[in-house]
Amino acid sequence: MFSRLILLFLLLATNDSWAAHDIALIDDTHSVFNVAKSAHYLVDSSGQLSINTVSSEAYSKHFLPVNGYSLQLGLIKGNIWLRTEVAIRTSKNQPVLLELNAPRLEYVDIYIPSLYENQVQARLGEDRPYSNRPIEHPNYLFPLPSNAPPVFTIYLRLSSNLPINMQIYLKTLSKVSLSSQENFTFTGLLMGILLIVFLSNLFFYIKSTHPMYIVYSVMLLAIALFHLAFHGQLYQFFPNQVGLQERIYNFAALSCMVGMTFFSRLYLDTKSYLPTLDKALVVLGTTNAFFAILFTASPHFINIIYLSFITFITLLLLTALAVYAYFKSIPFSGHYLTARITLLIGYFIWAMSAYGMMSSPIIYEWGLTVIFIIEAMIHFSGMIAQLNPFLKKQSRLTRYSQAKTLDLISDLSSRLRRQINVIDGSLLEIEKNLKSEKNRQLIHNGLIANNNLQELTQRLDFIGATQDKTQPEQSLPLFLTKIVDDAYNSFQLLDQDNTSVDLITKNIDHVEILNNAELIQHLIETMILEFKYFTDQVLTMEISRHDLNREGIRMLELYCYPIPNRVSKAEGGFDLGMNYISLLIHHLNGKMDITQHEKSQVLSVSIPISSHIRYARTELEQEHNCDLILFGQQDKDLQKALNILQSKHNNIEHFDQLDELLIFLDKPDNRYLASIILVFDNGGHIPHITIQKVRPLMKVEDQCLLITNNVKMSRDYAKTIGFDELMTGSELDSQLQVQLLRLIRRGERHKNTLLPSIKPLRKEP
Repeated sequence: MFSRLILLFLLLATNDSWAAHDIALIDDTHSVFNVAKSAHYLVDSSGQLSINTVSSEAYSKHFLPVNGYSLQLGLIKGNIWLRTEVAIRTSKNQPVLLELNAPRLEYVDIYIPSLYENQVQARLGEDRPYSNRPIEHPNYLFPLPSNAPPVFTIYLRLSSNLPINMQIYLKTLSKVSLSSQENFTFTGLLMGILLIVFLSNLFFYIKSTHPMYIVYSVMLLAIALFHLAFHGQLYQFFPNQVGLQERIYNFAALSCMVGMTFFSRLYLDTKSYLPTLDKALVVLGTTNAFFAILFTASPHFINIIYLSFITFITLLLLTALAVYAYFKSIPFSGHYLTARITLLIGYFIWAMSAYGMMSSPIIYEWGLTVIFIIEAMIHFSGMIAQLNPFLKKQSRLTRYSQAKTLDLISDLSSRLRRQINVIDGSLLEIEKNLKSEKNRQLIHNGLIANNNLQELTQRLDFIGATQDKTQPEQSLPLFLTKIVDDAYNSFQLLDQDNTSVDLITKNIDHVEILNNAELIQHLIETMILEFKYFTDQVLTMEISRHDLNREGIRMLELYCYPIPNRVSKAEGGFDLGMNYISLLIHHLNGKMDITQHEKSQVLSVSIPISSHIRYARTELEQEHNCDLILFGQQDKDLQKALNILQSKHNNIEHFDQLDELLIFLDKPDNRYLASIILVFDNGGHIPHITIQKVRPLMKVEDQCLLITNNVKMSRDYAKTIGFDELMTGSELDSQLQVQLLRLIRRGERHKNTLLPSIKPLRKEP
């Protein structure tokens, strides 16, 4: 009897495990389901079968289970019919969407016979207008009807002259948004790496004037264009041009081969070392250019497999050239051989995945771009090695001594490597946690690294200006408070380490700088960047104005402490750190000193400034760009804030009950301006409960400031629970206006970096 019970248990468990994937299920515990696990497919080579035929009982046994993570069939003549059972059992009223991750698929028809009989519910595909898509997105998204029965069947008819590679999911709307954000983040990181290498090549071209760097830069642009076309992210810019994205894909793919061929001529200098093969490379590059034009003009005239064949043959010939050049001991051929072998192997693996010979959707989706970037980085290291001989030929372009030039290039190279390492580390982290929410913090890393690269270029420009004894022209006076705020805001756009900086200003209100305002702002920004800590230790910078007895002479004094131990006085050589700061201070006729105070170092800088005092309204008074909302019980801090803000022209609202505040915020469409909410920690209100209820009702540009006298409340904890900034009641007189300006600017930046909107779901009749 006991053995029979065991046998019955195993039988039931086996049936449950087999039945688990027969139906694509979305419920309260499962927000995503891979439809490939439950789907069955039928190959219609004739292309004549209708929905009536394939949905009949006679054809139900002809369908085969997909039994895979994705549908990768390669080139198929005719149509592919896909069938899956769907069950939606969610208690929440949340839309569920069918997502088809196949941007290059040409025709997709969706049927739901149990609801709409034989009517097509959506006609999607790259060879159909972009307006056919119910939701604007690179992938095909189809919202499932809300009135569907508990279990219903979906049929998909697929057809394409290109290899069919598709991932199919059922997802809730929130899950679709999250996965889209992850894909856009990954794409942004890849584009950030290409952008850094592109800008570096432009810089190297300016320094060496060698055309190799220009050709390579064009090839990088083609790689970026290829990736965007491959992932369907260009169609939305040309919604009325059917098939244009496929033409761009073909053009970019073969343009990469053209650029790679002519880059090989310049990199190996085949005209000097291999003159016979040089002519062959010209013919090979011209041939690829001809096919690029042909495939762009008539993408369906020639089978797509020939494009892959041309690409593979080109890579194979260039690899053979690399082997030959290496055995001939041509300079720098080692880097070239490594790059060619890497790309050839990577492309071969990707092609096997694309044509269905190896099932790996990750390799198909991301493999080719990643291998192109790895190959680009190998070439980049080789081109840096070639840069020094080019610089020797162009020594007339610099006024520095040879030793200083080498120090500068070495320092620039190390800093560029740091930015590349940041993006590379983020890239590896996302690859490990592609489905995790932890990678949200990495979304802006590529942009921040690019900002740092631009800032390094700005330093080089200032070096040239100081050596030529030229000063940036200043057309209008600028308030010193605005200069300090702009420097701090620029630092926030460049900081990659979540650094804590305490900025203290004294006696700088109403001071207008007449000359060198740009240099002063750049000096403050550079000092914070160089002296910041890579831990949780706080760097303090005091900025004050000191009037001398002589009329019209004022001094700007900067104090930084505690200075990290890695910082020391500039001695010999040259770099873009302390030496560069010393150069700026010297150009401003200032003085700098590092002293030991207790257990830490203090940097003091004194700069003469040409200025005058002009009493004028602050920026908050001049611009009606926000509404001010005060929440809390009446006390001395709230009254002090009201006294400070009453003279302003902004709209001011005061609420002492949380329900009243929530009712006011619950109508975001009626609030045309951004809102700055000042929450006072008094009257029994609990801050974290308040922010939990207020935050969902805030617009993206709204900001929330916590004002408290609780010594146990730290700035980091306030930000963790949802506040944007923290201020104590004692700081209201000196810091309230400055803090409001910073919050307004931060809200404007958030508003300008919104993701593209999604069309509302269409209601079915």
